[in-house]
Amino acid sequence: MLKTAILLISFALPVSAAGTSIERIPLNAVNDSTHWQKLTLPSVPPSRFVPNGEGEVLIESEGGFALVYHPLEKDKAFSRLRWRWKVDRSGIATDASMKGSNRPVALHVWFAPPDSASGFWHSLRSGIASMLGAPPPGQVISYMWSGLNADGENFVNPHLPERGNIVILRGRNSPTGTWLSEEIDIRADFRRLFGTDAPPPAFVAISADTDDTGATTRAAIADIKFVSNQMAR
Repeated sequence: MLKTAILLISFALPVSAAGTSIERIPLNAVNDSTHWQKLTLPSVPPSRFVPNGEGEVLIESEGGFALVYHPLEKDKAFSRLRWRWKVDRSGIATDASMKGSNRPVALHVWFAPPDSASGFWHSLRSGIASMLGAPPPGQVISYMWSGLNADGENFVNPHLPERGNIVILRGRNSPTGTWLSEEIDIRADFRRLFGTDAPPPAFVAISADTDDTGATTRAAIADIKFVSNQMAR
């Protein structure tokens, strides 16, 4: 319940040239609070994020939970997202559409609310999120590796039923111990899942979640980069 409450409340290195823009996410600094912030749960062992010096981050969870997030350049019309990841140990296979599921690794794209968002409840949620060290309330697409669901499944995030959607990129038939590359059209996914044009993405986050099952998982992620429209191909 506490995890759901926290998520409900809340949820770089630019390269420019003549109309192009790429933002490479500084994974080697994943434990540096000047670049990344971390969300954990009281009395729950935090999942570990360990950079290896080669632009890769090892993600380990032993009955734990943690989410780390990094802000993106403001007002950049990033359209595509690329990265590599692998799972070495997936733990218990569970249904990601249900609360209490097992998540060896997920990458989240967090879209902050528009500047026009206002009102008492928005201000309250933003204030509480700030106190918790979380991003402001917004819509979230979670790209997930699942041990039970099939590739391509998508559904409402059970922890964020009004603002979150999950997309299973790698499901029950995905190989373990093998690096796999992804390229996502985040603007197309946002329109398909939320039915409106996407605002600029505000944060990228990585998480591992095994506290409900007590499972042990091991994964890694590397080479996360956001690309503008002009650099999409």
